Amino acid sequence: MKKLTDILLVYESDDFEIVSTIFSEERVKEIFSLFLKQNRFNLLDGMDKFFFEFEDEIFEVDVEKDGYKYIISFKKINDLVSKDLKAKMFNILGKILDKFICEWLEKGFNRKENYSNLTELFVENFPEIDGALFSTRDGDILCIRGASGFDYEIMKDVFFTLDEVYSERLKRPMIVKLDDVAEEYYLNVDNERMKKVEFLMKYAHLTRILSMLSIPFYKNNELFGFISLYNFENEFAFENENYMYLANVLSKLFTGVFNKI
Repeated sequence: MKKLTDILLVYESDDFEIVSTIFSEERVKEIFSLFLKQNRFNLLDGMDKFFFEFEDEIFEVDVEKDGYKYIISFKKINDLVSKDLKAKMFNILGKILDKFICEWLEKGFNRKENYSNLTELFVENFPEIDGALFSTRDGDILCIRGASGFDYEIMKDVFFTLDEVYSERLKRPMIVKLDDVAEEYYLNVDNERMKKVEFLMKYAHLTRILSMLSIPFYKNNELFGFISLYNFENEFAFENENYMYLANVLSKLFTGVFNKI
């Protein structure tokens, strides 16, 4: 078993002993501490398999219980996940081209249409994505045209002015972490904007957002819209380099399309 795992340890009574590892002891402590923080209750409830991310590592975690002891093994699966993730990404890009891009180029973009079937492609196919929004610009206002993981009938009436958007998001695809989400939505708000924040807290899972993959696209060198992908459980959900690859491809693809429409 030692040869098949990257970390093998025994956990009992809030203490653990490292049996074998390819990492330093300090690194194992960091990995296992975060794992326990995120999964302690599921572990105690008897769950015996987890998928866990720590910084740039992705682990498959198996648990065997021996009395009061938990024998826990961590195996890196970055390469397997990377190949599977890339395959899914190319599949999704193909569907976007077939179902949306070709139609927009032929018939134009319909601002009144519900494009939640576009956002649903991301939520259905990527376990890290809990919610997705698709928005485009009308004047200086961003209007939501599609929503998954959110109630579209509510979100379609929500709009954002450009000065309400975290400024770095306007420039390039990027991962937006919890602190930046707080800056965008909570800091320097007046009474009118606080009403919107309270609305988003109630209906748009605002307090649950831990990480966002923000994908802007442009028309005539000006921001035209966003694809925004959300994770509600893991601040490092989009740290895999393949997600930034997807974000950059989508940004260029949508920019090219909307410049032709």
